[in-house]
Amino acid sequence: MRPLSLRDAQQKQPSTSKPIDPSCPIRLVVLPLDLIIRFFFLLLLRLLLLLLLLLLLLLLLLLPSSSSSSLPSSPSPSSPYPFPAPSRFCPPSGGPFEQPAGQTRGYFKFAKPPSPNLDALRKIYTEKLTPVHFFLRNNHVYTNWTYDQHFIGMCCSPKFEGKSHKEMNEMVDALAEKVGMKGRVRMICQPPSRWHMMRRRARHKWDYDW
Repeated sequence: MRPLSLRDAQQKQPSTSKPIDPSCPIRLVVLPLDLIIRFFFLLLLRLLLLLLLLLLLLLLLLLPSSSSSSLPSSPSPSSPYPFPAPSRFCPPSGGPFEQPAGQTRGYFKFAKPPSPNLDALRKIYTEKLTPVHFFLRNNHVYTNWTYDQHFIGMCCSPKFEGKSHKEMNEMVDALAEKVGMKGRVRMICQPPSRWHMMRRRARHKWDYDW
C-alpha cells in the first residue's frame, strides 16, 4: 500500500470550519466601556502634548525678537557711557542736582578731604622702596576722628630680599620718620620671592580713602 502524502492527508482531514449561512444575521462586536474611555483619554493626552509643543515653538520663535528689542540703543557720540541712563532715575529738569542726559554718578558719595601725610607717605615709599605691589590708606580702626594720622598698607619691594621682618619694619619706620609719621604706619612687607605669602591679602578689595 502506497503511503499517504501530506496533500492527501490534508484532503482527507474533516473540515472544522462551518459554511457561512446567508440567512444568519450579522453579529456586532460591542467593546467594553472602559476600553472606549481609555482610548479617548489617550487621544486627548496626545492632543494636549501637541498643543504644548506648538506653544513652546512659538515662544522660542518670539523670544529672540523680544530680547533684541529690549537691548539699549547705541549711545550718542557726546555721551562717554556705553549705556544711556534710564529716564526714571534722572531728576526733573531745572533742579539743583540735575545732571547731563545719559550720564550717571559713578564716584564715591563724598569727596576725600585733604590728606598731606598720606600723600607724602605714598610718595616716599614709592620713590625709595620701588615696590612691585604697593597700597596704603588710612587705618579705619581709628575711625574718622583721627583722619590722616594712622595708616595701614602692604608693600612688596625687591629691597626687602634677604631681610627679616624686624629689618623690613625698621626700613618702613625710617622712611615714615622723614615725614613725621614714625610708629603710625602698619605695613605688611614681603620681598618678591615670598609673594605667595601675601597673595591672598593682595586679592582683597581695599576700601576707599576716608
